[in-house]
Amino acid sequence: MSEEDMKMMAGFSGGMFIESICGALVGSIAALSKMVCKTKAHDMIPELRPLIQKHTRNFKELLSNLDCVYIKPVHHSTDPNIKCMNTCLLAA
Repeated sequence: MSEEDMKMMAGFSGGMFIESICGALVGSIAALSKMVCKTKAHDMIPELRPLIQKHTRNFKELLSNLDCVYIKPVHHSTDPNIKCMNTCLLAA
């Protein structure tokens, strides 16, 4: 993903800053979408939907939840160089 893509995703950090849906999950879905979508998103639904559904199920199975409020206490590091990197790696 480009630096511009990363800027676009910044608002999803920390579960959109309200500890809602994990930003690592949102970011990984964005990356998957960018890899799969060759035309308009609506044209890609038959290919994209099952991939996103499977990815989300796998994420929830690995991290036990989709919400940052539950994931952060288990996977977030107090090391300022790591922070949510472990969660991002699991999301990938």
